[in-house]
Amino acid sequence: MLFCCVLQLLFNATAMIIVGQFNGDQALAAVGSTSSLVSLLVSVFNGISVGAGVIAANYFGARNKDAVSKTVHTSIIMSVFLGILLLFTGQFFSRQILILMNSPANVIDLSTLYLRCYFYCMPAFMVYNFGAVVIAGNSAAVSLENMTVLFTPFIYVWFMFP
Repeated sequence: MLFCCVLQLLFNATAMIIVGQFNGDQALAAVGSTSSLVSLLVSVFNGISVGAGVIAANYFGARNKDAVSKTVHTSIIMSVFLGILLLFTGQFFSRQILILMNSPANVIDLSTLYLRCYFYCMPAFMVYNFGAVVIAGNSAAVSLENMTVLFTPFIYVWFMFP
């Protein structure tokens, strides 16, 4: 799980490298101005998902199937709800958030566009993170490949039908 968290945090750094190579200084500055917010979002919601995984693993270890079921279902519902909440919050308030963060005026339009794209992906990220942590917490035998197989269809459907 730690490896997945690190990869998610490196996503923004990778985006800056790619954007800097192909789109120039303004685009690089736009992505860079959002990096602290993106890191905050990834860290906070990874922490919440790990907390849900710990609770599910605790019940799993106690062999309390009803509590595991309730925890897993609550986690998935919460991840969908938080993802949709972040989607709409980001779509409507990205510019205001960037203004509060004192983003440079010359890149705020590009920063807003990038942040809106990032917030658009939040429901898929949230469901994947919560699901992966809950699955990993309930079985040491579940591999990363199995988690990817379980959640990839959701992610593809999300991006195919915006």
